[in-house]
Amino acid sequence: ETNDFYSHMVDSISPSLVAFGLYDQFLLFDIRRNTFLCPMNEEHHMELTGLTSISVNPGVVNTLALGNKSGAINLVNLDKQVIFQRFNLHFLRVGSLKFHPVKPFLLASGSKDCRVVVRDLRSKNLFSSEISFEHMGEICGLSWQTRGYCFASGGNDNRIQVWDIRKKRSPLLVIDEHTAAVRALEFSPLDDNLLASGGGTGDSSIRVTSLRDQGKNSLVLKTQSQICSLLWDKQCNRLLTSHGFSKYQLCLWNLEREKLVMEYYGHTNRILDIIRMKGTNSVLSFSSDNTAKLWKPFKAPLKSRNKLFTPVKMR
Repeated sequence: ETNDFYSHMVDSISPSLVAFGLYDQFLLFDIRRNTFLCPMNEEHHMELTGLTSISVNPGVVNTLALGNKSGAINLVNLDKQVIFQRFNLHFLRVGSLKFHPVKPFLLASGSKDCRVVVRDLRSKNLFSSEISFEHMGEICGLSWQTRGYCFASGGNDNRIQVWDIRKKRSPLLVIDEHTAAVRALEFSPLDDNLLASGGGTGDSSIRVTSLRDQGKNSLVLKTQSQICSLLWDKQCNRLLTSHGFSKYQLCLWNLEREKLVMEYYGHTNRILDIIRMKGTNSVLSFSSDNTAKLWKPFKAPLKSRNKLFTPVKMR
């Protein structure tokens, strides 16, 4: 199912290699050769049906986590073409998976069972290596701070919760201003205290929240459609968002000027995911129209007035 709002079915392995979940199967796509590859031997390939989420480990070469409909998570080694570890951390589908960007032993998973589980892959003791966090609806999206121990979870309860995994009892911050499910969210690569988020059809707004002031002065940008995914520019305070009905476009925003810079067209159904191709500034969009497209929206970076951007309320 390529039109599932609650699944995340694409991630970048290398500058030219992408991992996809398509029609219940796990496949690789080589962009340079324009061809699909079957990444697993036959025995293990048959075990990877019912895929609902994919996350590439940025710190361990050719290692991925794959979530499925039953709540299981498989860790895959592409070099050996095998599943080398399996966890049953949830009892319903795992729609979101996210490795920590610089701590590759930390894996967060979000499920329809309304829980986020963070697993320390270094530990063999199942119970001592797991931390569980809860929403009141299905988990739609996850994002780690680039350098810290905090992560954000977005849910079908229209909430974002920011957690510090060293403090397990309650979230550091709850953002409940969105009025629809929150699938799109990402911490800024320039500032770990800035979190961008986008709401679904009933909300259609972008919020940039600062953890420094507990979200008291969030920047809000109104759009005209569902926000499915978003990416920060790594060089300045710009944001790329992907959208649903009716234009199915990508939008590039200058946050300092609170302004829409550019729109990119080419899809005929909602753009569920946008990912940065590993080691490049290229962006791959993955749509419910069963196509993926390459873009370079960050090719000409704007000069940023301040490296640290402070969101202020729209007047």
